[in-house]
Amino acid sequence: MKTDNNNDLHPADSRINLRGTHFLISVSWETNKVLDGDVMAFMLDENGTIPRRYDIVFYNLQHHRSKSVIHRGDDKRHIPGQEHIEVIGELLPQYFFEIAFVLSIFDADENDMHLNSLESLIVSVEELETREIRYKSKISNFSSGMNAVEVGRLQRNGEHWSFLGKCKESEKYKAVHLSENYGLYKWKE
Repeated sequence: MKTDNNNDLHPADSRINLRGTHFLISVSWETNKVLDGDVMAFMLDENGTIPRRYDIVFYNLQHHRSKSVIHRGDDKRHIPGQEHIEVIGELLPQYFFEIAFVLSIFDADENDMHLNSLESLIVSVEELETREIRYKSKISNFSSGMNAVEVGRLQRNGEHWSFLGKCKESEKYKAVHLSENYGLYKWKE
């Protein structure tokens, strides 16, 4: 694997233009506690909303029916932890304009685990055609009581793609509740 510069990290809120159409979004974390983090991909239309509940990819629904977004495995209670989501832009239906990537802490309230249990969180975007890491950011110092964080968005710009880093925290952590942040209030068919 290559990076643009091994020692440089991008600011969490930066936008990077991508050259390819096949990506691996990786989210890894370090903690001194046993923690189950889950990465989800929310596929958004032109209004920034999830059209149907099947347009969410996570450990319990591991690929979109278009085969364009694939969850690459659930990392349960590992120190450090890591999960990956693969995106094949050429297969993504045209009515999706963005994919929001969110890390949530599984059963956060029941296990008394929150984002501030993490020592650090690393987000990276690799272009799989070239095996080049085009974006890498480290996020830390989360707010107390927050259980999920949107770490970035893959955005379609005509035939091209970009990645916009984010750090938007949420108290909600279950997919059914996080989906409300993206306009899906009922798990409709």
